[in-house]
Amino acid sequence: GPTAPRPAADAGLLPPAGPVPAPLAVAALWLGLVAAVALAAVLAAASSRRLATGGLLTVLAGTVVLLPLSAVPADAPAYGTTAGRLVLAGATLHTAGWVLLGWAVARCRLLDRGDGVLLMMAAPMIGVAGHLIGPLQTVGALLLLAGGMGVARRAGRLAPPDRYRLDPFAPPIMD
Repeated sequence: GPTAPRPAADAGLLPPAGPVPAPLAVAALWLGLVAAVALAAVLAAASSRRLATGGLLTVLAGTVVLLPLSAVPADAPAYGTTAGRLVLAGATLHTAGWVLLGWAVARCRLLDRGDGVLLMMAAPMIGVAGHLIGPLQTVGALLLLAGGMGVARRAGRLAPPDRYRLDPFAPPIMD
């Protein structure tokens, strides 16, 4: 079931334990990581591939910090500090990675610039701001979905038609 709210230490600077159960948080983190890998793969041949690689590695680092702490109370001691502070650090990395990925989409000439802007707008909402203010995660997820759909639509148009198959043993296509 949902987790019960816990008091946050450090004068309200720690994210509250929201009503999101740990398995859903873990699934959301994994799906976000898969989306970042897919976006970096689409941008591998683009002029902004270095930004995309940096964004992917930063999202990965943020996920590595966030994933083990998704079910730990915010005030629990962890590595010389509290779990809540580590969650904020991981969320900051996560935000920075998605901003870099959005910037890579906006700068590349293969995809729509507006989709990159949507990804950059969604980044803080699914990262730091979303951890501090829970409902922002929903808005960020919708912006991320809209930007991802735009990337998928445009990337689908970049694929070559069937007549340019790479299989040398395939029968010839008659037009």
